[in-house]
Amino acid sequence: MHRPFTGPLRASLRPSLKRKETPLFLAIVHGLRENATFLLHNGCDPDCKNEDDDSALVAAIKNDQYDLALLLLRYNATVDQKGSLQRTALHEASVLGLDNFVYLLLQSGADPNVVDICEHTPLGLAAQAGHFNVVEILLQKGASVWSKPQSPGSASVLFDAAASGNPDIISLLLEYGADPNVPTHTGHLPIHRASYLGHLLALEQLIPVTKKEVIKESGMSLLHSAAAGGHSQCLDLLLSSGFDPNLMLHPRVRRNYEDECRSALFFAVSNNDAGAMPNQDPVNCLQVAMRLGNYELINTLLRYSANVNYYSRVNTTHFPSALQYALKDEVMLRMLLNNGYDVQRCFDCPYGQASHMLMDYEGWSAAVIKDVVFCEVITVYWLKHISAQVVRIMLDYVDHVTLCSKLKSVLTEQKQWPEICKIQGESPVTSGGHIQTLLSLVTQREVDVFPQRPARINSRHDEADIVLFWKAKQSSFAFTTKHTAPSRHGGSNNTTARIKVTPSFFA
Repeated sequence: MHRPFTGPLRASLRPSLKRKETPLFLAIVHGLRENATFLLHNGCDPDCKNEDDDSALVAAIKNDQYDLALLLLRYNATVDQKGSLQRTALHEASVLGLDNFVYLLLQSGADPNVVDICEHTPLGLAAQAGHFNVVEILLQKGASVWSKPQSPGSASVLFDAAASGNPDIISLLLEYGADPNVPTHTGHLPIHRASYLGHLLALEQLIPVTKKEVIKESGMSLLHSAAAGGHSQCLDLLLSSGFDPNLMLHPRVRRNYEDECRSALFFAVSNNDAGAMPNQDPVNCLQVAMRLGNYELINTLLRYSANVNYYSRVNTTHFPSALQYALKDEVMLRMLLNNGYDVQRCFDCPYGQASHMLMDYEGWSAAVIKDVVFCEVITVYWLKHISAQVVRIMLDYVDHVTLCSKLKSVLTEQKQWPEICKIQGESPVTSGGHIQTLLSLVTQREVDVFPQRPARINSRHDEADIVLFWKAKQSSFAFTTKHTAPSRHGGSNNTTARIKVTPSFFA
């Protein structure tokens, strides 16, 4: 004879009262088969629910109580009873991947094509969760491959399967007639979802069976999807499969994005991945990718002919703009240089050996937006310490170059200067090193530069091509030095400078 609930079980009923759980429901949750059998035999409702709208059958599934689920069905529990979100027990078993429960429910008459409040079928939930065995059972028992079984021609369950990226499920659905070319109400195809989520194997299966004209009609290329998800491998696969990197977003799709980005490449790099045609967006894609510092993305762009010599439309420079983001990163810098960056433009300075700017000029800044030369950029105070290293790397990719006076004045102060001179075939001393050392000690900067009128000089000003007569005075002694070099214009120029020289300089 079955014994009723004992004292300890009655104690467990107390918290259940708040959740409106009946004794039978609790017996199912805790796996008490004898108690559940007794209660059912004595007329307890097998379709009882708790306050979460879960039926006793769903509770058995969620708690992996197979014997108790079988018991409930034997006592005529409603197999398609709907609960939370209008889901049935088959929905719950499918999303959890419990193939034994799925088979039991189907054998007991469960509808394989029932939909929940979101119009998800058990097959769709199983495919989305990547449960191959459950998908196979449902298909064998008549589940429809359409997301809306009552509306053939609706999007297929392939779109759900693309979320998991399980290639076996996708292959099985295709065998059962799922159409990869039917979009959702938003215009997305299964292949868009696979691209966005980075499911490479699924993408390989969907590419041959998806029509390119259908993709074009959607208004968004697969590159946009892969780029938005940030998946370089998918981008690489799509590009190598011949998808157009310059396909523009359709205007109706573009309006959904605040920046109204157009090309797939810009869309990609803005999301930390890859991009397309350099001149189709206000900001160059390669520059954005370099700013993000993503080597894999940069490499992908360069392999598919991204233009390293692109000139930005904002804050224009005399040299190709991409360099600005590679100055502090040798790997990135060499990636540019190895792909044809125009190094010569960096040394094309209109000032040459003449004075560049007045002493008070602060150099390049974000406010300077027109044809800024390289020497103005690399000699600002926060970059000058790396200028010699950058120039030294550049010399590996170009023949002899002419260093302007401003650039030279900064380079001479750095340890790479002798090596740069050696490569250039010049002597460090005759290239202005000694004079720059003196100029760095100048505290009274008024000089007379013959034949010009008096000007001001700072430590960056290069007078290496002028004969200088240095007259230095200090309280206890006077010191005069002379540096001789040919004048650029022939003859000689006489220049005097009043400077203070520290004693350690002459030690």
